[in-house]
Amino acid sequence: ALQEKDFIGRSQEQANLTKRVLQADSGQAQSVVLSGQHGIGKTELLKHLFGRLFWKQDRVAPFWYTVNPALLSVTAFSKNYLVRFICQRLAFTKKDQSFFYHDGISIDGLSTLVEEREAFWAKEILDQYLQCSGDPVDALRIALAAPHRSMLSTGIPVAVLIDDFHWIKGLHIGGVPDHRLASLFQEPMAHGKTPHVISGNMAELQEIPVVSGLERIQVHPLGPEAISSMVLSLLNAHEAEGIVPPLLIRQLGGNPYYLGCIVTRACEKNNPGEKYF
Repeated sequence: ALQEKDFIGRSQEQANLTKRVLQADSGQAQSVVLSGQHGIGKTELLKHLFGRLFWKQDRVAPFWYTVNPALLSVTAFSKNYLVRFICQRLAFTKKDQSFFYHDGISIDGLSTLVEEREAFWAKEILDQYLQCSGDPVDALRIALAAPHRSMLSTGIPVAVLIDDFHWIKGLHIGGVPDHRLASLFQEPMAHGKTPHVISGNMAELQEIPVVSGLERIQVHPLGPEAISSMVLSLLNAHEAEGIVPPLLIRQLGGNPYYLGCIVTRACEKNNPGEKYF
């Protein structure tokens, strides 16, 4: 994620999301989907939410997951999802981010790791996952339920933050995508102590029934003051000076990604010239 000083104009959104997620402590949190145009800052908002939850409180454990379109077979997805969750959950317990780098660990290696850490709740989940590994759908159910099962065992709720969720439409067994597999997220999302915060391509997310029923949180364009601060921050990062023409700012519609691309391109030493720019 961007450093907080460079993540401009989102303090209210961050505060609101954090407050919502921490309601999981009392079992009252609800799953939501972040809505907004491409580049408006949904992914960065999720990243900062994860950072806040990981470092600045101990009531709700955060789990960050980005859906990888290269891992959409049910077998590959369930293993990757489960391994990442357990590693991040162990990291939260010790506030030790070195656990993040165990993402590629095998199930056997992870089993050894959780035994060393005496994380008996994780061992139970892994044992059940291994017992059901012959049935891809059952294995997927166990992986998706892991945050809730960990909560039942440890008493600590889990906030599940998933980016690029639209790729879930491609989950498949044997190479044939089955849109019904995405419905397996419905039960985990319904628990008040395991709220899910979903982000991705909004047009495609609307086609996924399990998402279409969630409350939407709109991520709005940046306002004039935030845009000005962001321009100064970007220019300082490039050791450059100048302004972005107001007409161009209006044309970009307060989109931080587009603005960042423009300023970065303008600051390049080998800029091909004003006409191209």
